[in-house]
Amino acid sequence: MTLYDKLEKEKQALEKLLKKRDELNKKIEQSNNKIKIIEEDIENLEMKTTVKVIKSKGYTILDVREAINSGILDDILGN
Repeated sequence: MTLYDKLEKEKQALEKLLKKRDELNKKIEQSNNKIKIIEEDIENLEMKTTVKVIKSKGYTILDVREAINSGILDDILGN
């Protein structure tokens, strides 16, 4: 085997590794996108649950907004 053959073989191995790296980076990006979607879904479910609890206690969203804006809610949660 000549030096050229060895270098060519190394070049092919390197190209294979680079291709594999690109594929893995793409999979990581896809996974990160899926994680973002799941996080958004969780946040939406938490908001829906919060709204259900607020409504079940007889409060309206306007009542809650007023409590937040007035600072009363901060005082209650701070204690």
